[in-house]
Amino acid sequence: MTRVRTIVRGLSGALAAVAAVALIILMLITVADVVRRALTDKSIEGAIEVAPLLLLGAVALGLGYAEQTLTHVRTSLVTSRVGLKTRLILRSIGGTLVTALLLWFSWESFQRAITAIEENDVTPGFVAIHTWPARVLVPIGFLLFALHVFFRLYDDVQALRKGEPDPRELEAAQLNDDAVEVHA
Repeated sequence: MTRVRTIVRGLSGALAAVAAVALIILMLITVADVVRRALTDKSIEGAIEVAPLLLLGAVALGLGYAEQTLTHVRTSLVTSRVGLKTRLILRSIGGTLVTALLLWFSWESFQRAITAIEENDVTPGFVAIHTWPARVLVPIGFLLFALHVFFRLYDDVQALRKGEPDPRELEAAQLNDDAVEVHA
């Protein structure tokens, strides 16, 4: 399991870097389009059509890394007020449901990506841009997200079974220590 986690973590980090590049490209295209409109009263051809595809790809590629680094929005209104055992049970139930949902999302988005490839789907507008590259990234993002949630579920179940401390508290402390070391 450790080797799989290492591979998934590395892949999530690499894809998050690609997502960051996609966002930078999106920002540059947007700024260039605004400047061109201000100077010439004309838009850059394809800028409007490519923007949502870049944004979709960037969001999809960042899902796994966001879960890996605990930056997804979380609410602990209930779990912060109960004991460790109850917290681990509740999170295990939630983790099971979320993992199943994310795997379903991944499967459905994979089917839509296949359809986009088969039907040669393009963006509407003045410039026809193929949508399949961005659509292929969505199931990858959901799958990585699901794997990270599954890893947390696995850790919660192991902690519950062995009577260990809360694995998320340990992980958050480790992430904070890594952040302090990087900035120190």
